[in-house]
Amino acid sequence: MANKNQEIILGLGKFSIYDGEQKVEIGYTRGGGKFTVTRTYRPISFDGLKAYASQDMIVIDEENVDMEINMLSIFTDADLTFLYPAMKSTSGADGVEITSNDDLAIKTDDYRKVEWAGITNTGKPVVITIENAVNVSNIDWSMQDRDEVLQTISYKGIAPKGEVRVKYSIKWPTAGV
Repeated sequence: MANKNQEIILGLGKFSIYDGEQKVEIGYTRGGGKFTVTRTYRPISFDGLKAYASQDMIVIDEENVDMEINMLSIFTDADLTFLYPAMKSTSGADGVEITSNDDLAIKTDDYRKVEWAGITNTGKPVVITIENAVNVSNIDWSMQDRDEVLQTISYKGIAPKGEVRVKYSIKWPTAGV
C-alpha cells in the first residue's frame, strides 16, 4: 500500500459553472484551483472518561465545502453578473454599467452548480461537483500594465432550502471526462 495516496493528486482538468442546466466552461486558469471539505468534530465527554473520547462519542457538527478557481481571463459585463451574486447590468446609449443590486440580496439564480473534471496524476478520470454553491469572493483586481489580472473565485457550498447538508460528490467514472 506504499504511495497509494499519491494516486489522488489532481492534475489537468476543466472548471465549469452551470447556468441552470447549461454547462459553462471557465477560461484559462493559472495555479488551477482547490477543493476543500472542512469538518468540525466534537467529542462527547462525560465524567470519568480517561481518553479524548470513546468510540461512537465523536460527532461532526459542521461540514463546509468550497471550490476555488484561479481565473486568468478577460471579464465581460456578462461574466461579472454571471460569476458574482447580487450584481446587475444596465445598458444605455453610453455603454454598459455593472452595479450591485439595490438590496444586495443574493437571488435564487446566484446559486450555481460548480464542477471540476479532470484526471489524477496517474491518468484516472475524476469529477468533483458541488450542487448548490455561491461565489463568496470579492472583486479584487490588480491594476497592472504587464501582468495579467488573476482573480480567485471562491464558491461555497450551501445546503439547498429545507435541507441541512451541502450536496457534493467526488466521482471516479469508468469512462474519460
